[in-house]
Amino acid sequence: MVKTIEEFRDELSALRREMFENAETADLKLVASWVDRLVMSLEGLTDSLELMGEGVDAVSGADECCSCCGPCGPAPKKAAPAKKAAKKAAKKSKPAKGKKRR
Repeated sequence: MVKTIEEFRDELSALRREMFENAETADLKLVASWVDRLVMSLEGLTDSLELMGEGVDAVSGADECCSCCGPCGPAPKKAAPAKKAAKKAAKKSKPAKGKKRR
């Protein structure tokens, strides 16, 4: 059975409330019962999350995506060679001309 997140939250709240109310009289069988109920709730949630993941993939069109462009977007542009940066570096690397003394 597929559950909503709210139903899962309600189940956990009920389980916590029951555990708190019966904490002083709990025996091993009762604790095992609580753990079992928790595991069953988690299993139900995993089914819901799996279906939700498939739905998100279907809506986003993830199956149509190719590996060359990344996450379904245009191909990333390659950076152009930095010609301006090379010219600036060449200019800065020349020593400053000083006045010659005669």
